[in-house]
Amino acid sequence: PSLSGGSSRSLPTAPVSNVKEVGRMISYSFHLSTGKHSLTTCRKVSGASKHNLRKYESEEYDRTQIAILRGGDTNILDDVKEIYHQEFDEVIAGYNAGKRKDRQIDDYIQYVSDNAKNDVAAEIIMQIGDKEFWADKTFEQKRACVELLEEQLTRLEELAPEFKIASAVV
Repeated sequence: PSLSGGSSRSLPTAPVSNVKEVGRMISYSFHLSTGKHSLTTCRKVSGASKHNLRKYESEEYDRTQIAILRGGDTNILDDVKEIYHQEFDEVIAGYNAGKRKDRQIDDYIQYVSDNAKNDVAAEIIMQIGDKEFWADKTFEQKRACVELLEEQLTRLEELAPEFKIASAVV
């Protein structure tokens, strides 16, 4: 899987379903990380994993406050590797058949990671509301959006079954 481009982009904000706070709509945005924010190497995927799974010390973030909707809870790179094996092992075996050893691809994800022309993965950020909106919300109110994001993921998988989701963290 490979997506590339300029910089991080977001679609215009729009109301989400029928969810609204009293007196105002909640904004929704969808960001695709590209350019310098792209996950071009396995190392960058591991870095995103550390951030998304809250595997570091911080006063702002707490691992107990995340919900994992897709993938595992230890390393997103492992989830991406699993998808690569499911999607490409058979094709790579066919490609390698009859090729000289020095022309064969042993590890496709490493091959993509070493090639500056492709991204190993793409990070998409679905955002509901903004920092100001969530500032006065309780943990329970914040957790209520997990179901909404789960619905969005399910719909994305239905609309684009070829688009593989290795990890989804709220």
